[in-house]
Amino acid sequence: MAKVDFKNREELKYTSRVLSKVLLVLMLVLVVYAFNFSSSEKIKLQTDGSVILHGSMRTKGQGEVSSPYSFKASKGISYYFYDTVPGNVAHDTFLMINTYFGKTRIYHNDKIIGEFGVNKQLDNGKLVGNIRMMVPLNATMAGEDIMIEYTPYYSMEVNYMAPMYGTEIALTRYVLTSNLLELVLILILMTLFLIASAMWIYLKASSSKGDIRNMGYFALFCLAVACWMFFASDLPQFVTNASEACALMRYTFMSIIPIAFCGFMERVLPSGKKSLEWFKTFGWLIPIFNVILFFVGFADPMDTLWMTKAYTTVVVVLVFLFAMSNFRRDLDCRIITTGLIVLFLFVGIGYMLKHDSLSETYLLAIMGLGLTINASFMLATIGRRLMVVMEDENDVFTYKTMAFADSLTGLENRASFEGFFDNLENNTAADGKTVILYMFDLNFLKVTNDKFGHKAGDQLLTGLSQCLKKTFERYGSVYRLGGDEFAAIVVGHADMALNLVEKLKHNIDTYNLNSQYKISTAVGYATRKFHKGDVDIYDRLFKDADDMMYANKVRMHKELGEEVRNKRN
Repeated sequence: MAKVDFKNREELKYTSRVLSKVLLVLMLVLVVYAFNFSSSEKIKLQTDGSVILHGSMRTKGQGEVSSPYSFKASKGISYYFYDTVPGNVAHDTFLMINTYFGKTRIYHNDKIIGEFGVNKQLDNGKLVGNIRMMVPLNATMAGEDIMIEYTPYYSMEVNYMAPMYGTEIALTRYVLTSNLLELVLILILMTLFLIASAMWIYLKASSSKGDIRNMGYFALFCLAVACWMFFASDLPQFVTNASEACALMRYTFMSIIPIAFCGFMERVLPSGKKSLEWFKTFGWLIPIFNVILFFVGFADPMDTLWMTKAYTTVVVVLVFLFAMSNFRRDLDCRIITTGLIVLFLFVGIGYMLKHDSLSETYLLAIMGLGLTINASFMLATIGRRLMVVMEDENDVFTYKTMAFADSLTGLENRASFEGFFDNLENNTAADGKTVILYMFDLNFLKVTNDKFGHKAGDQLLTGLSQCLKKTFERYGSVYRLGGDEFAAIVVGHADMALNLVEKLKHNIDTYNLNSQYKISTAVGYATRKFHKGDVDIYDRLFKDADDMMYANKVRMHKELGEEVRNKRN
């Protein structure tokens, strides 16, 4: 196999694009596979009382402990918790508890009254997720003890929460309320994703010089954060029973967040581009490896979570250092640095408050808020850059308009007229069609200037230009060649050649009814079918149209006694 030289940045970009497409295909397969086979356990929440929260519970060997109870859980080791069912339990009361990525059994008088995560749903791994498990109780259990057996599938820090009690509707409302901030943040991020996607489409369609790839990375970042927050929250339980599929989506999107962030910063930061490009390309391998390792049964994404965390930490630190190195010189670096400081602050607050939270969704909400605010800072850099690009493009448009437009009439000028014929060979739409060239010479201009002044003469020029626009704008282009000379070019519409002349006469007559200075113009036109390689078309058309226009001028001189300009040689 030929060795790939990654020193070539184009090859590196190509590799990054290939890896991202590979991941997309794997994710599609993963979604279909996981959601199709991991929905056997009915954990989907039903969408009406109060919820009873216990501030403590008992553990085996330790007695009473506060809730939540923080401890280091070991994979495969069973932990036992005890609680007393409230004395006012009715037939419609439920117990609710988190399962913390493990199997959970609930006993009453040594009889199992509820369990989750015991039976394997997928053939690969045990990524059952952190589920809100609800178990129905009956009035005979009032005031009696229950035992909870918790066996984690992974070694991790756990903040174990005492059971909650209430009706199914009351518990469901509690879950929805506790996830309200996550829901709002998800909606904000999806709105940003849709806006960025629309801008990406617009920039691509308009051939704008705006950074299309940067807009794409921002859209991907917003989508990845929104999806990670959704699948990490309790919200999927209102939609599906596929707990393992949701857990897989959670860690897959989590691993995409730093990749999109790295790709965005590589486009924005003035320094460190090569390093960030390397890390962006390398980053695609992490979710790809996670999916492959899961499918072959070697490891779950929870087992390789350290890779995503390490990669994210390195990327964020690198971006922060590169941004700080240009903090004083570059406005974008100041915006990015401020956004990262806000993110660090929220992550720190989240971890400090984690041990006081009733569920890990509390940490999720704090971190999600930090990421959403950071996304707003990223959007600020995009907006600033787009404004610069739009100003540049507007300047270019203005310069082009000034170069190819007549300042008095607003018609295209001689340079634009000659440019049409210069580029006719490359105009595939004109090949095989009839080209009609019209020439016009405005009468009375010199007499009007001498007798009434140049403002009156300008009114004649602008008046004729208005009539020409009205006549030809649906069929072709109109030009002021200079002085009192005008032209129009029509491609196709060969049968309209004479009709357009009559239409112009009608428009001039209508204009003259309400005009102080009357318009009169000599007209000439010529037609010729264009085929590629016809290099003489301009000379022939111009000569024939000019001759006809001059003959018309002579005839008008004889009829009206007007001065006639000298005929071109």
